[in-house]
Amino acid sequence: MDFANIKLPIAVIGIILAQAFGIIWYVAQQDSTVSELENTVSAMEETIAEMGETLEEISKTQAIIDNEMRTIMSDHQGFGETLKSIGESLPSGERRTYGGYR
Repeated sequence: MDFANIKLPIAVIGIILAQAFGIIWYVAQQDSTVSELENTVSAMEETIAEMGETLEEISKTQAIIDNEMRTIMSDHQGFGETLKSIGESLPSGERRTYGGYR
């Protein structure tokens, strides 16, 4: 078969070239999209790592706050018991009720 004598219409050659350029453009767009998504995922991973560190700090702070709250509530309960015992030792006309806190 002699390729020099093959006659193809210009329209067929144009369609084949247009398809080739279309495929090249599509692959380039896909590559660009994948690169952009890789950058986005990388940024999200960094953000997640930072959020993990922040969450650890918040957990530590919350534990300290809970401990301080328990200390304060314990102190208040002691004050309430002291006031109740003082009230019971007073003459009957001067007895008052305090608090009712739990």
